Amino acid sequence: MKSDFTKLGELARELGGEPVQEAVVAMIQLFDELLADLSAATTLATKRSGELTHLKAQVRSLKAEVAKQAERIAELLHEQFSPKSETTDTRRRRSSTDQDEDNHPNEVSSHGKAKDFSAEKPKKPRNTNGRAPKNWDNLEHIEIEMGFPETCTCGCGGPIRDYDVDEKREVIPAKFYVAVRKYPRY
Repeated sequence: MKSDFTKLGELARELGGEPVQEAVVAMIQLFDELLADLSAATTLATKRSGELTHLKAQVRSLKAEVAKQAERIAELLHEQFSPKSETTDTRRRRSSTDQDEDNHPNEVSSHGKAKDFSAEKPKKPRNTNGRAPKNWDNLEHIEIEMGFPETCTCGCGGPIRDYDVDEKREVIPAKFYVAVRKYPRY
């Protein structure tokens, strides 16, 4: 194309038109500038395309890494909080990490410290009825008179056959005792 402009410039010189020659020179300069801008834009677009491809690859690899980490977190949460969290696989994995920590004495681990200083709590015996047995043998038993009549109040005149015993632990300031109340059964 540049040769076409130069031919037009020569033709304008032959015709002797000074204004035409200036216009052709201006157009050639403008065309050269546009070609330079186009080549710079093409170079920049190629460079940006390469960067974009590289960034897309990075995004894909980071997404894959995030997915792996999320899967691992879900696995660890399931391991820790599932109903069967104390399975043999979990114990084996924990014991292997404890052994790894023992093999590296220079490394300090928070799990090892917590294990060293923590005291194991004794297990309480499980009661089936939901209440602990009353062990009040060492307390003083005080019998409280309730003042009921010796015969039945309905008018049949029946005597007291037995008593319903109600034991409650009560306190006198700085003194514990067991209050025993007998209620007659007629």
